[in-house]
Amino acid sequence: MDDPDIADLLDRLKDVSRLLEHQLWQAASSLALDKASAQGRRFGRLVEAGAMLDATLLLAAHAAPGLSVARQAVAGVASFERSAARGDPAVNMETCRRRSCRRCCPPASNTMENAKEKSMTPEQTRSRLGGAMTALVTPFRNGKVDLEQLAMLVDWQIGQGVDGLVACGTTGEAPTLSWEERLDIIALCVGKADGGIPVVVGTGTNDTKTTVAFSSAAEALGADAVLVVTPYYSRPSQEGIFRHFEAVAAEVDIPIIVYNVPARTGVDLAPETIERLARIPAIVGIKDATGDLGRFSSVPAVLRRRFIWLSGHDATCFGFNTMGGRGTISVVANVAPRLCVEMHDACRRDDPHSARAVHQRLRPLIAALELETNPVAVKYALHLALGLSPDVRLPLTPALASTAQAVRRAMSELGGGACETVPSEAVAAG
Repeated sequence: MDDPDIADLLDRLKDVSRLLEHQLWQAASSLALDKASAQGRRFGRLVEAGAMLDATLLLAAHAAPGLSVARQAVAGVASFERSAARGDPAVNMETCRRRSCRRCCPPASNTMENAKEKSMTPEQTRSRLGGAMTALVTPFRNGKVDLEQLAMLVDWQIGQGVDGLVACGTTGEAPTLSWEERLDIIALCVGKADGGIPVVVGTGTNDTKTTVAFSSAAEALGADAVLVVTPYYSRPSQEGIFRHFEAVAAEVDIPIIVYNVPARTGVDLAPETIERLARIPAIVGIKDATGDLGRFSSVPAVLRRRFIWLSGHDATCFGFNTMGGRGTISVVANVAPRLCVEMHDACRRDDPHSARAVHQRLRPLIAALELETNPVAVKYALHLALGLSPDVRLPLTPALASTAQAVRRAMSELGGGACETVPSEAVAAG
């Protein structure tokens, strides 16, 4: 990119927020949204998130002209600049839809009013979230998100009776997803769930402002809660971690689930920090992916009542849920959702013997899926069972031959408990 191009782009970016606000509020006028109302404030935060989106897309347009949405963003800004110069009224909702603006115009089935109906208060979230919640993979085909495959997976998961969907998390390879891809995934999951089961969206990053923007967009698209990981790479202090979550909670109305996974982030939540976070009304729960049952057993009773405690570790989720956990955000549920539902149902009716029996059936598959960095192995398993692409994005690489064989063997042994029985002859295949 030449220096004049950079200067021109930066100059245009100064007006993006103003132009987008004009567009969005004109679109919202048909929905009778008041800026001072709760929905109006939510929409205003979407405006702020959208400004960041446009900045990103404008940059992408210059770096990769093949991105159609990015080109539309550039064209849209230019169009509004011309309209402003003429004193023309803002583009209305119908005009914006004709431009296929997925960032500011929700699909017909997901209007702001529908999003309002689906959104939950923190109290409703505590009563609704739990059980077997699938940490969805993100299918790729030729380097791009395959929304058709994702739709098939989501439909099948819902049909199998899972208690919730978690999109754009670790298993969904969130760090590799673009803004546009994230929004497409969220819209698809919310639309498919249609309020029947909750949709939780991973929105955490190592940057507080970006996390707010992701969370605002998820909220506006109708997600029920957001999963916010502790800030990674920067390795903040406990005070920094607390302030990060405090800042996000102050900017959004959507319920927040804290995600503690020190093996991925390099930081761990101290018990004192968890207690401080529990005092923030918008923070309704925690996903504990440490696998440390001793830590969970030492949680004070008052904190267990205040938070939704979700396991993020399939290998220890049986113990976690029999000790008072509310559910699991599960990797293995991608492949064996019905068995995961059975185990969690048994835990909820205080039947540890039945829960243990199901968990014992799942253990070989869980172990196989943990042989390589998630989601390498589970994508291979879904390839065997449902024909989904096993592709992962760099820096992840395809499953090793030894991992593939272990997954095939475990799925064959599990039989009909997985999404499909893998023929025994496939186990020996290279």
